[in-house]
Amino acid sequence: MWLFWQKATFLFILGRKPIMRPSIYSCVGMPTPMPACRSWNKPLKLAAWTCRNFIVARLLMSEKIMEAASMAEGAVEFMDGHAVETLHQDYRTAYRIEETLLHDKSDEQELFLFKNNFFGTMLMLDGVTQLTTSDEPFYHEFITHLPLICHGAPKRMLVVGAGDGGVIREACRHKDLDHIDMVEIDEAVVRFSMEHLPSLSNGAFDDPRMNLVIADAAEYVRGYQGPAYDVVVVDSTDPFGPAAPLFEVAFYEDLRRIMSDDGILVTQCGNPFVQPAELELAGGRLKECFPIMSPVMITVPTYTGGQMSLGFACKNPKFGLPSRTKIAQKLASIGPSDSFLVLNEDVFLASFALPNYVRKAGFDPLR
Repeated sequence: MWLFWQKATFLFILGRKPIMRPSIYSCVGMPTPMPACRSWNKPLKLAAWTCRNFIVARLLMSEKIMEAASMAEGAVEFMDGHAVETLHQDYRTAYRIEETLLHDKSDEQELFLFKNNFFGTMLMLDGVTQLTTSDEPFYHEFITHLPLICHGAPKRMLVVGAGDGGVIREACRHKDLDHIDMVEIDEAVVRFSMEHLPSLSNGAFDDPRMNLVIADAAEYVRGYQGPAYDVVVVDSTDPFGPAAPLFEVAFYEDLRRIMSDDGILVTQCGNPFVQPAELELAGGRLKECFPIMSPVMITVPTYTGGQMSLGFACKNPKFGLPSRTKIAQKLASIGPSDSFLVLNEDVFLASFALPNYVRKAGFDPLR
């Protein structure tokens, strides 16, 4: 999950709350400005398709992303006791507010934390849903367990961002994992999550294998000289503003350098239908840096459009997906089936299947 908080802070969150009676509806065609640079899709596609030089095309994408980000005017809207998400200019999703927990508006951002009967505790930033305690496992189970299980025998893991603790909570369930470095740019993110959303980390920050590093991730990776990492998870914001360096070729090359020969990297790449340019940009750069790269398709109910893509990359050019039997055995060693809200061996393999519109964007499924 992604979030920009107070100038240069990344924030993410979790929890487990029983699903109750729904209180959600959608509104179509509300003519309000679209925040967080979602307006680049058509011009970026045109640039990518018409430029013969792929590098030039992606440079145009980057410029368009930054231009759109600078003009974003996202904000929480309130209507009849509901918080209205303002991610997309052509439709809206509204969530009934049962209780306001925190509403902070500064020059940098507007943060809104509230209770909803169906989705539990919800966090919105500048009018965009970042996470809910009901559906966060749809995201954290995949971004964490897919690379760890695909590697087979990971010992060292690097987590970039993910200050909410959801990724490390899931990672700490792997008993054969010896060490986890988590690089977060602002300690306030961790403090906020532990205070307001403690179920996300569920005590993972106290695991003796966990090492929290407060630093700029790009600088940390650039200067890292320690033992190689078997798995890297980059749980960052979208590719603009403070998170932009985490989508650059230089950052991916630095990550490749500090990864083991069988190392696996997973990043968030946005909604491939609502935000096609983000996958094209990040995925294209990953393909430049790794011999194996493919998107992974997951579903997160409260993300606009309901769909999400992760970028999956591996250093080993001979990498192949584990068998259904091996996946089932590994999941069983992590915990009983009812300890996973979404993930099982069938959904695991299905997430690597790509719809036609993603294939047409230049990506091939892993086998």
